[in-house]
Amino acid sequence: MAINFDFDPVEQAMADSVAAFCRDRVDAELLRAAADEFPLPLWKDMAALGILELACPDSGGSASALCAVSEQLGRAAFPGPLAACVLGAAVLDKKERAGIIAGDELVSLAEPPLLPWGPLATHFLVVEDGVVLRADAPTDMQTSSTLGGEPWGRAAIEGNAALADSDRGLGLYLLALAAWQAAAGRRLVELAAEHASNRQQFGRAIASFQAVAHPLADSVIRLDASAALARSAAFALDTGASDAMVALLRARASADRAAVAAGQTCHQVFGALGVSLEGPVFNYSRRMLQAASLPPNAGWTMRRLAEAAGLPPTSLANAAG
Repeated sequence: MAINFDFDPVEQAMADSVAAFCRDRVDAELLRAAADEFPLPLWKDMAALGILELACPDSGGSASALCAVSEQLGRAAFPGPLAACVLGAAVLDKKERAGIIAGDELVSLAEPPLLPWGPLATHFLVVEDGVVLRADAPTDMQTSSTLGGEPWGRAAIEGNAALADSDRGLGLYLLALAAWQAAAGRRLVELAAEHASNRQQFGRAIASFQAVAHPLADSVIRLDASAALARSAAFALDTGASDAMVALLRARASADRAAVAAGQTCHQVFGALGVSLEGPVFNYSRRMLQAASLPPNAGWTMRRLAEAAGLPPTSLANAAG
C-alpha cells in the first residue's frame, strides 16, 4: 500500500504563507546583496512566521511541517543558517533558544576548525559520532569568505557538554538541509528550462535540442526523488520509526548530490550568463554548493549508511573520499 507524502492542509497552509513571504521579500537583488551583508531584518521577519519554533520540543511542530516550509525557503534560495538554527532550537534549553526562534541570535554548527556563520553566531555546537555538543564561543576566530557569500570562521573549538534530544535535533537539521537543497535545485532547473525555451539557435529554441532537454529532465527526476526522500524521512521522524536517522541521512546525501549536479547542468544551459554574478544561476548554485559542504562530514554520513546496509564501515566512506 502506497503512502501519501502530500502535506496536510495545515502544513500546506504554512508552506503557502512562507511562499508568499518569499515572493514579496526575496528577489535576485536581495540575494546578490546578501553575499556582502547578511540581511538580519529579513531573517527576523522570517523567524516571526514561526518557522524556527517548529523545531522546539514543546512547540507541537512536526517534521513534515518543517519540511514544507524548508522547501519554500529553498525555492527562494533564502539566505542564512536555517538548518543550524533549527538544530539550536531543538537541543538548547528554553532560555537559550528564545533568541534563536525570535531571529535575534544565530547558531553555528561547527566542524572544527571551520565555523559556518561563526562571525555572526551567538551559539556554537559540534557533532561528535552523532551526538550534538555545546561549545564555548571562540576568542580567536579568523574570518573567511566563502563561495556562497556566507561569513565563516576558523578556530579550534571543542564540544564540552552533550545536549538533550540530539537525535531529534540532528534529524531536523538534516531534514531542513535536504528539503532546502532539493527545492532550490528544482527552482533553478525551472529557471534554466524557461531560459532554454526563450533562447534560440539555428532558428529554434534550444530547449528543443536533446543535449539541452535531456540533462534538464534528468535533473528534475533526481531532484523530485530527493524531495520525496525528504518527505518520507520527515514521516519516519514524526512516527518514531527506528530507521528515521538513516532515512534522513539518505535524504540529505541524495539532495546534495542532485542539487550540485543540477547546478552544473543549469550553468551549461545558461552559457555565459551562468558564470556571471548578475545572472540568475549563481544566486542559487553558490548557496547549493555551500549547503553541500555543511557538517556533518560525508565520512560520518557514509559510515552510518554503510552500517545500515550491513556493509563494512569503510566501504562507502572510502567511496565518498
